[in-house]
Amino acid sequence: MAIDEFAALPALSGARLSEFNEHGKKIRENLLTRCAPSKDKVNAQIGVIECSRAGDNPFTPQQYRYVYTSIGYKFGPDASGIKRLFSILIITDRENGSEAISGLRSKWGNGLIETSTVTNGFGMPLPKTLEAWKKPDGTIEFESPCGNVTTICITYSETRLIAALATQRGAVTGGSASRF
Repeated sequence: MAIDEFAALPALSGARLSEFNEHGKKIRENLLTRCAPSKDKVNAQIGVIECSRAGDNPFTPQQYRYVYTSIGYKFGPDASGIKRLFSILIITDRENGSEAISGLRSKWGNGLIETSTVTNGFGMPLPKTLEAWKKPDGTIEFESPCGNVTTICITYSETRLIAALATQRGAVTGGSASRF
């Protein structure tokens, strides 16, 4: 999907975004999508754009309480220079984990599962699950916990464009290629 197609998608809810400058002053409001060059300087240099959309929460609303969900979209130039979607990252509360894994499995079947152990801040071991669905043109991963013990991550990665961007990133940095 090209970035202009992404910007033209209809709203999923009445939610809207605001944009603030570096001093915290609101500069635009009532936005459906908000896109900006990547905060990572090398990614910005190779043309990576990071976007968010208002109202794109795929989970069943929780009645009378807020459950955290953040969704980020990344676009990068393909061989012809068109900015195309190469990554979606959903970070949400672990309460959404069973709904997420159920939806992924009903759509894609069972993925390849890796289990391990992580340690929380008190030194207590906790189970960690990574389930992946690998297709020729992309990968979807479910990771729980992810980032901290209260959140899960669902990641979509477009294989070919990420590889091309990683090569460009490696040429700029002279070393480590992937950091998306």
